[in-house]
Amino acid sequence: MGKEIHRGDIWYVNLGKPREGDTNGKARPCVICQPKEGLESHLVTIAPISSSLKFPYVFLQEIDLREKSQIHYNQLKTISRDRLERYIGTLDREQRKEMDLRLGISVGVGTTSILNIKRVEMHKKRRNPDTGTVEYLGKIVMLFGDRKFKFTEEDFVKEFGAKCLEKFKDDLEGLASFLEYLKGLKFLYNYLED
Repeated sequence: MGKEIHRGDIWYVNLGKPREGDTNGKARPCVICQPKEGLESHLVTIAPISSSLKFPYVFLQEIDLREKSQIHYNQLKTISRDRLERYIGTLDREQRKEMDLRLGISVGVGTTSILNIKRVEMHKKRRNPDTGTVEYLGKIVMLFGDRKFKFTEEDFVKEFGAKCLEKFKDDLEGLASFLEYLKGLKFLYNYLED
């Protein structure tokens, strides 16, 4: 197949002449969106990157290349690998997590489907005897294996505010439901245990 590529890689891509209504023709940076299971094909799915910033829609992800840019997950294209011209870099772990969330929204399968998430479970709230901080422990139940997480009250307040914490202070089931939505899943992904 020639070029070695990975999901989340950024390549300079020859997109050819723009068609009518297509804002992302010519050559430009693109991110590889295809899962690893499909990367052996001669075709690859990409999302174009543009430095012409638009209103921050849910299917646009901001990144810094040489200047502030946005990945357009609403303009996915499947192209020949031959059109990949030059490797630029790779999205980091956090950026790849955000890519998964925004791709799911863009293709209309929702956040939980694209990540194979069934539900969020909160197991307990406890005070850490060493640090004195209040911790929340639980797991994200997925189709292909579960992932445990742990975050502190301080982490939660920093992200969602003290009023939100007060609302769920003694309601772990309600907190789990709240965290199943996009912003909650993004938050939990920062506190997954390896």
